[in-house]
Formats: sequence, C-alpha cells, structure tokens
Amino acid sequence: MKKLLPLFFIVLLFSFSAAVWGQKIELIEPQGVLTDYSGYISPSAREKINELAERLHSITSVNLRVVVVRQLDPIDPETYGRQLYDRWDIGQTREHLDHGVLLLISIVDR
Repeated sequence: MKKLLPLFFIVLLFSFSAAVWGQKIELIEPQGVLTDYSGYISPSAREKINELAERLHSITSVNLRVVVVRQLDPIDPETYGRQLYDRWDIGQTREHLDHGVLLLISIVDR
C-alpha cells in the first residue's frame, strides 16, 4: 500500500486547485484508468496514475479508476460515483467479483 501513496498525494493536489467554472454532468464515458473531463491532469501525472493502477491490479486484481470533473453540483457525489462504478463495471460483477476502487474528484466541490 505504501506504493499507492504517491497516487493519492497527486490526486489530493489536484483537488485543492483554485476554483474553476462548473460544467453540467451526465454519466460520462470512461477514457481508461483516468477519465479527466476537467483538463487538469498533466500527461506525466496521467502516466504515473496509469502505472500505479497497473501495479495495484497486478498485485491485488483490484481495478482502480480515477474520474476528474470540474463540478458535480447539484448532483450528489455518492450517487453519481455509484452510478459510474456500476455502469463501468469497475468491481467486475460480470465475472462474479466485487472489488474495485473509483476515485471521483470534483475540483470546485472539493
């Protein structure tokens, strides 16, 4: 788990960015491990997140997905996150598993 700490540190840095304009959110389509509809994740950070997700999966078989949006308001983050988790089958329920991690970051909502 110590190897995953850099991922969470990187993600926390982005969540404390300066306020930006909102966007209307509907259920979005995945773009791989990292789905960044805010445009705030640098290519080097994207690469690091992908590497950490691959290591997590190879060690534990847990799927990690990171979603970054500008704003969710008025949508409840828990409801939205659950809908994405289920729709994208992050927990691999089709294979009779239920283990996955969705990290949902809303820049404005923090």
